[in-house]
Amino acid sequence: MAQATKSDSVTSLDQLDVVVDCDSHVTDGAVMFDEILEYMENDLMRKQIDDSLLPNNNVFSTTLASPPFPDILVAEDGGLGIPRCIRPEHKYESMEEYGINEAIIGPTLASALGTVNNDQYAVSIAQAYNSWLLDTFLDDNDGIQGSIVVAPQKPDKAAEEIDRHAGEKDFVAIQLPATGLPLPPGHEWYDPIYQAAEDHDLPVCMHSLSNSNHFDFPNQRKWAETFSEDHAIAHPFSHMWNITTMIFRGVTERFDIDVVMQEAGIAWVPYMKWRLDDHYLEASHELPNVKKLPSEYIDESYYFTTQPLGHTAANPAHMAYAVEMAGPDNILFSSDHPHPDFDLPGELFGRIYSHFDGQTIRNIMGETAVELFGL
Repeated sequence: MAQATKSDSVTSLDQLDVVVDCDSHVTDGAVMFDEILEYMENDLMRKQIDDSLLPNNNVFSTTLASPPFPDILVAEDGGLGIPRCIRPEHKYESMEEYGINEAIIGPTLASALGTVNNDQYAVSIAQAYNSWLLDTFLDDNDGIQGSIVVAPQKPDKAAEEIDRHAGEKDFVAIQLPATGLPLPPGHEWYDPIYQAAEDHDLPVCMHSLSNSNHFDFPNQRKWAETFSEDHAIAHPFSHMWNITTMIFRGVTERFDIDVVMQEAGIAWVPYMKWRLDDHYLEASHELPNVKKLPSEYIDESYYFTTQPLGHTAANPAHMAYAVEMAGPDNILFSSDHPHPDFDLPGELFGRIYSHFDGQTIRNIMGETAVELFGL
């Protein structure tokens, strides 16, 4: 482990030049069916959705096993117990309070775009969300960057949406759902999206969800009776399946892209590196698109955000060991603000700063993200 020494260590967040939050949210669900709908260019789609009596059910197909975080807070916006964050001033207030210099903001409800049954609705919602985000959050607001939401149901239309916005300097990534995809992300179905990502040199961010995991494989929702059962498993299992199909089916062999896996923490990463390497060495004859150890693809092209840290405060060194095993060069700080289980920068910093040299800490807290997203 790259141990800190007195000469190169950092001991305070104040010594960092930049802190980048690589998984920060807007609560788009609070305004999806009124404000965002107004940005929809397809008039017929807008009218059909506007006429829906139950758009969360008739447009999206999100469900939860039980109410989320019922003992933590009461929703101010009526949306899944999440405080409202629909304007830049809401985000800036939290960034200033927590010492975050840059935020890569992503959707909340629109992360579940894979659950939209009508493909044309999904395409139109992605178009409307991106236009709303650009107009509301990104234009003329320093320190807030966004990702281009795409509809996985129609990869060719997704590529067109990427082409449409790739020239906007404040869109620094592509947002592909990690849970509830029509087909696993290693399938060639998504090649137009990966080709557009390569063409525009944009990382592909994949955000896992618990409200979409009833919808498609890995179908761990079945028989889950509580939000706790559902939420604890949905995020890491989604990414375990995603990274397995993407590497074994050659996505990062065929495309020169970077992939950011969000909201599953990092402790599962070393296990999967060992697991995938083991299967490659045992059965490489059935994996013709894999040309080297899966762990090498992970080290070269995959990044992982830190939230949730989990209950690691009692043994901070365990988090440092997890970072070391996953690969410090591929770890990105994230808060998940304003979701109720979000992590502050100081929580991660306090658990790892004494175990790494100063540059490694600077990289994890923000400098790797600056380079990856071109901030």
